[in-house]
Amino acid sequence: VITNNDPSSTGIITTVFDQEDLIFPSVDYINERLIDHGVKVSRIVGFGGIGIVYKGVYTVGNDSYDCAIKILQPQILASSDETHKQETWRRFERESVLWEQLAYWYKGSSFLNRVIEIYEWCPGWGLSNVKTPLPHIIMEYIEGLTLHDAIHGKPSSLQDSLKYSIQAVEGLMLLHDVFTPPEYRKPIIHRDMKPSNVLIDLSGNVKLTDLGLAKCGEILKERENMGARGTPIYMSPEQISEESSHLTPATDLYSSGAFLYELVTKESLLDLPESASISAIFKAIQTQRFRSMGNVPDPLVRTLRRITALDPNQRGDAQQLRYDLVRADIEIGTPVDQIYDFVVKDEGMLRFLDKF
Repeated sequence: VITNNDPSSTGIITTVFDQEDLIFPSVDYINERLIDHGVKVSRIVGFGGIGIVYKGVYTVGNDSYDCAIKILQPQILASSDETHKQETWRRFERESVLWEQLAYWYKGSSFLNRVIEIYEWCPGWGLSNVKTPLPHIIMEYIEGLTLHDAIHGKPSSLQDSLKYSIQAVEGLMLLHDVFTPPEYRKPIIHRDMKPSNVLIDLSGNVKLTDLGLAKCGEILKERENMGARGTPIYMSPEQISEESSHLTPATDLYSSGAFLYELVTKESLLDLPESASISAIFKAIQTQRFRSMGNVPDPLVRTLRRITALDPNQRGDAQQLRYDLVRADIEIGTPVDQIYDFVVKDEGMLRFLDKF
């Protein structure tokens, strides 16, 4: 293992990002380990809580695609904490397994375009044996920005904010299996709906990413070995509550309401840092919401209040939320033809738009 600051070297490189020492496997090292997987890695593009993401090219037969390659952080692979390592690996695996499930259930559906496509994944384990591939996911690469960038960068118009939110909710419609009669649904609950997990390409099309915390089942046990999961300032009350051990798809609607509020007001739903404690966030949820709604149109205020209701049973479902956001978009003056251009054109939406 070579430790230096040259990203083109062979081995492990160490760099400093936001005052934190991080260890990144070099491009050459990744290419060596994935040589049999049709991938040519070019550069590091980002990292998250458990993974590092590279950009590359994925070749299958005569076809080549730009792709993103996610690997587990070396610190996790080398950890002596087997419980944490196995739990992290399961989270990494879950993202791919749930995508395969979605692709099977909804093959040919336009709603699949609202979730990042996974081309290949490998559960290989370890750093030391060159013959054993690194655990990795090869997925669709999106050139553009995240919703977090849209919130904190150049101000977005209300129309753009609704456009992004409507498309994100279409991704939730797919995950939540709203097309199946309620008694037969097998929803996937994302559990980490936050702005950095909503990607926007250069044409303004939205895709959800990072199903690592997602779970499938109508009612899901939330508290596992490592406690409540998610990003605290976007988590629903039931997701962080010490008293609740079950979640439904309504938790994702609350999280979507939190980032929609941020989009349209440029303020967080809760006046707290992301590092705030769970107890501080739970207290703030009860007292702080909706500080800056003066310039928000009434239809959108009503929708935001409903989907961030403390009682999950009052939030409705993703399909209802999409209709409400489209109606709000029309009421603020967006032409129906413009909405038609970016929504998924399923039969229900086409009938709905015909009313206007």
